[in-house]
Amino acid sequence: MNIQNLESSGCYEIKKQLQFKWSSGIESPIYFDARKIISYPSLVKEVTHQLVKEITPLLKNETAIAGVASGGVPWASFLSYETGLPLVYIRKKAKSHGKAQLIEGFNDKIKNVIVIEDIISTGSSCLNAVRTLQENGLNILGIQALYSYNLVNNVGGVNYQSLFHFHDLVETIRDLEHRDWITNWKKQVESHLLS
Repeated sequence: MNIQNLESSGCYEIKKQLQFKWSSGIESPIYFDARKIISYPSLVKEVTHQLVKEITPLLKNETAIAGVASGGVPWASFLSYETGLPLVYIRKKAKSHGKAQLIEGFNDKIKNVIVIEDIISTGSSCLNAVRTLQENGLNILGIQALYSYNLVNNVGGVNYQSLFHFHDLVETIRDLEHRDWITNWKKQVESHLLS
């Protein structure tokens, strides 16, 4: 499966200016919205099938699929259904009512998790989820994302993999000047993140 398979969903946009603002505050010429894919059942099947292939080598006994709210939850649900593994999801913050839990679906039989995230840019959203899981005694076997801007190598010391990458989108740009500009933008963001 390649990035062009997703084009019909409109899940990504590439502009010639910094038009999109991420939750981290970084402005970007590229926007990837995995939520758009979920309204295309045939694409959901294709992507889920590919995700199952990716996570299978990571599986151990007592493993659950852990979706990061909110974008990772549908994909974690699809994976849980396809693999028969338990599903948990991690809230961004505890509810102010009920049991005020950060992890939903957790039970004592779960020892290991594979974290599912829709997009990894700076990794900060996923990092909060990883820390929450670790603070609750869970072993993180890996992180699987749909898309990564490839700005970080790991999230909180945990390796991640993604189906689609920044360079996959850059390769779709025919205008070489635009392609170079976006590549330079990424280098500047990487430099900023390292400082």
